[in-house]
Amino acid sequence: MFIYRYLQNPLLILASLVVMSFAGVGVKYMDPLFSYFTRWVFLAALIGYLILRNRIFLSLKGTSGFILVLFVGWCFLTVFWSEAQTLSLFKVTAFAACVIGCTSVGVLWAKRRQYHEALFVFVPVSLLALFAAVFGVLAGDSAIVSTGSLNLYRGLTNNSNLMGILIIMAWPVALWSFEVARRRGGNRTIAVAIVLLMVTVLLATNARSSIAAVGITTAVYLFGAGFSRYGWILLMAILFGLGTYILNPELIEKIEERYIYKSQESSGVESIFASREDQMDLSLRKAKEGGFVGGGFGVAIGMTRLNEFSAFSASRNREKGSSALAVLEEIGVVGFFLYVLVLLMTVLRPIRAARRTKDYDLSILLYLVAGTLLGLIFNSQFEAWWLAPGGAATPYYWCLTGVALGLSARVSREELLSRKREAGALNDIKKTVR
Repeated sequence: MFIYRYLQNPLLILASLVVMSFAGVGVKYMDPLFSYFTRWVFLAALIGYLILRNRIFLSLKGTSGFILVLFVGWCFLTVFWSEAQTLSLFKVTAFAACVIGCTSVGVLWAKRRQYHEALFVFVPVSLLALFAAVFGVLAGDSAIVSTGSLNLYRGLTNNSNLMGILIIMAWPVALWSFEVARRRGGNRTIAVAIVLLMVTVLLATNARSSIAAVGITTAVYLFGAGFSRYGWILLMAILFGLGTYILNPELIEKIEERYIYKSQESSGVESIFASREDQMDLSLRKAKEGGFVGGGFGVAIGMTRLNEFSAFSASRNREKGSSALAVLEEIGVVGFFLYVLVLLMTVLRPIRAARRTKDYDLSILLYLVAGTLLGLIFNSQFEAWWLAPGGAATPYYWCLTGVALGLSARVSREELLSRKREAGALNDIKKTVR
């Protein structure tokens, strides 16, 4: 069904290509199609398609749209006092195009199609993640990054953190495939095998923020699906953990070294953020320098000369470590306040819709979407891609936000129709009584 829908719908093709092109820049063998240049070509094509269909501002309606307009508008205003105005103008224009275009695509797709097809946009990038994960094994040693005490699996990607982000992107599709197979009938063996494969690859990457993000997504999904149905999974995990700790405490220590301290030498001696402390300290200082209005969208304060020549390139000027700190540095306290409003809107609206709808399957999907967005927000606090127009997960995040808004709008529309039907039935009863 997916292939049929995909081939007959240009919107789905363009949206999938945009999401894949940003995520696929760092994946081997994808270079001819996905590069630092072609990703903007695909985004421009998507924007052009939405303009021709008069759907470009579909996501800017209602309260959610007002919040997005305020946030993007403030980002544009920072160009006027930016340390590198040319760079800021380029980057904020690209960011606005990504936010508005991808969110509108998500809204349009989720409102027009049956809700169980809402995640079709993300199937291609999920296949890309599986491709990078599985065929990385054939690449041998080149798929492994050695840190001295640890070997990190990166598959066919440039680094293990990108591999982890790809798994985050593929995770909701895998969980929803399992849910559909369980509820509507299908091959659950394949769905379970894909889930287990992703978990294995994710653990092999040792990407802590990605592991935590997937954990957050899964927790919200299980909450939505009902712990009474899946509580045995949690019970088995607790019993397994206790048994392992009692029978083999050394294994727990090794797990702590690998996934908490990420080093044998620093286990129990240094902070769990030892590898990022210098980066975070510098970003914190620069965030304070950003003050009330920030240093300008896309800039690294104090690096004016470099900022002027890094628009739309692979250069990040300076790795900022955390999206929250990047927001404070670039668009200031005002921008940070608007950023928090966007995050709250992103997560709370689908959760409220999930609690209101009477459709159990739609409720699970909404919880899954909200959980994925929450996981991505958490991941961005350690990978700092949220404010980056060229971030690997940026189009994915905004497209998924659009899906969340579109599905939430469906619930609101169904509630309105239900109230109208009830009001109509009540009027009929009153007329009969009279």
